[in-house]
Amino acid sequence: MRSGAVLVTGGASGIGEGAARVLAARGAQVVVADRDLDGASAVVSDIRAHGGTARALHVDVAEAGSVEAVFEELRSLGVQVDGLVNSAGVASRYPFAEMPAGEWDRVLSINLTGTMRMTQLLVQDLLSRGAGGAVVNVASVMAHFAAPNLASYVSSKGGVAMLTRATALELAPHRIRVNAVSPGYVTTALTARGLQVPRFRDAVLARTPMGRLGRPEDIGRVIAFLLSDDAAYVTGQVLAVDGGMTAGDASLASPSADELAAVPL
Repeated sequence: MRSGAVLVTGGASGIGEGAARVLAARGAQVVVADRDLDGASAVVSDIRAHGGTARALHVDVAEAGSVEAVFEELRSLGVQVDGLVNSAGVASRYPFAEMPAGEWDRVLSINLTGTMRMTQLLVQDLLSRGAGGAVVNVASVMAHFAAPNLASYVSSKGGVAMLTRATALELAPHRIRVNAVSPGYVTTALTARGLQVPRFRDAVLARTPMGRLGRPEDIGRVIAFLLSDDAAYVTGQVLAVDGGMTAGDASLASPSADELAAVPL
């Protein structure tokens, strides 16, 4: 595992939480960062209870000042970060013609611009120290194929995939690796409502050769590999972790607004 700390955004839940727990169990010092500081603190408390090393910080990746504050606080604490997991993200489901004003900007500001800001500030810090490092971005299988009613989400995740490749090319000479994972359908709060629609859940499972939904730790273990020295010659890759979904015909009919409305919050 890395000698420096690993900063995980969106670490209070879902794939970010799964990654934080796997990394801590493998000996990493983990910084769990999230807009939900109480949730991040709860994850940290449990990691510590199991013998891991972790701390919680607040971050809103959509706000440049909040991202800068995280790195300033880490410097003031003497914490040197050489690994980053960009997992903070949101989904949005609207017919394209009915997308509310500002919704496109909201989704891209978190999923894509937030990933860029976090990576840029880490890279600036690493370059100032002459240190190498590794970044893992969380994209999606929907970086590889589209679905109706998800224009902002699939565009943001496609952007994350290309950002991964572009930054990997620039940063490789500086010993900074950048990769991404493209999770399939994983049981998280982000996917919970859609997966309660029977037609949609059945379609997901039918198109997943392994015949099951993913778990956050499934993705977390691959993230841990990509951050580790075992992946020292891996950069610029967007690795699908999807039970085989993207190996075949992965087109899915997204749940309709009426079907989602029938699912209790």
